Amino acid sequence: LGLEGGMDIESDRTHCPPAGSSLSIHGSTAALFVALPWEELYKSVCSVDVTINAAGSKMGGERICGKTEDKFKAQQTRVDISLMSRPWKDTEASNEGRADDFVFDCVQGDSSRSVVQVDIALDGIVMAVVSGLTTLVYL
Repeated sequence: LGLEGGMDIESDRTHCPPAGSSLSIHGSTAALFVALPWEELYKSVCSVDVTINAAGSKMGGERICGKTEDKFKAQQTRVDISLMSRPWKDTEASNEGRADDFVFDCVQGDSSRSVVQVDIALDGIVMAVVSGLTTLVYL
């Protein structure tokens, strides 16, 4: 959606899929908080059914690459967008031999499938330390 200089909803609708289409998103619980507002904005412009499930980056990577069985032999469906809060692992996808550093070829699942990685944010862990604390507390 072209938000530069404001939102032009009518011109943005020209980029929408056919009404009634569906979009499936799966992956990182950390990235979920970015995906939810995007879903709301997208659905306000396009008449699509968006499904978001958060079960971790690994699951998102597997599902975008079309791996159809999990470790419990349960059937999974492919997704359109994977939420990942980490880089691809070599066992999942590779961009070896590609000129672009954002296009990856799936190693697991459907190896004929390629995916585009779009970095949206950086995350991290912050540790807070209380001065003078003498006892270690596990949470």
